[in-house]
Amino acid sequence: MKKTRYLLIALIFISSITISSSTDVVAQQTPTNNFSVINYPGAINTFALGINNAGQIVGYYYNNQENYHGFLLSSGNYTSIDYPKAISTTALGINNAGQIVGYYYDDSGNLHGFLLSSGNYTSINYPGENSISAFGINNAGQIVGNYIDSSEHFHGFLLVSGNYTPIDYPGENSTAPYGINNAGQIVGYYYNNLENNHGFLLVSGNYTSIDYPGANSTAAFGINNAGQIVGSYYDDSGHYHGFLLSSGETIQTTPEFGPVAPIVLGISILSIIILSVRTRFLHRS
Repeated sequence: MKKTRYLLIALIFISSITISSSTDVVAQQTPTNNFSVINYPGAINTFALGINNAGQIVGYYYNNQENYHGFLLSSGNYTSIDYPKAISTTALGINNAGQIVGYYYDDSGNLHGFLLSSGNYTSINYPGENSISAFGINNAGQIVGNYIDSSEHFHGFLLVSGNYTPIDYPGENSTAPYGINNAGQIVGYYYNNLENNHGFLLVSGNYTSIDYPGANSTAAFGINNAGQIVGSYYDDSGHYHGFLLSSGETIQTTPEFGPVAPIVLGISILSIIILSVRTRFLHRS
């Protein structure tokens, strides 16, 4: 079975104060770092991908490459997240109500999004499409995600109260939304080819392109309630950098790296998550 693993965690650290996806806290440029290790009991590999204001953390773990499980870490207690009858489950986002979104593979190898709310699982399937993932959820329960069409192009969607709204940057063949704040502002990236990606902000039906000055490729992955945006860009020297976009001014937030891209994602009052992202997001494959 062919799997596409979009996110691989490189490092998570708990900072004293950073940006939150559900508060209006402004990020400090040099937080105090207190590292905490997150390992699901008995797992070989653990990846933490999302956190809410209560410090509840979601992600996935595995003991072999064919059997992934989501997890919730709350008050020091781990709970496995497995969509019923799924062969693999990944949890990506959690809001302040404890609602969790992610994706799973069914026993036929098909990809679906899911919502876990109050112990109940709901499959997320964009009408008429396959290969669906859910990436972000805000405190109103609004969900953003995407699906992959038969030409392997990404198309985004917003799911509100059971109704799907397509998200496609005008004139482009692939759009992938990843973050949504409590005002319903959405960020992600779009492209016509993998050599030239652009971030975007969607507000009240209006799209704004996000391009770090002088960058070859840019992608936006998270937005908080103050409208601050984080993501990554790829420069002329073949290096990746994270960035913070605040009040129209972009700030580089990570040092230079080679072909692995450190990204600030899942912004929260308790953490900055540095991600190593498969370069389908940004330039190389």
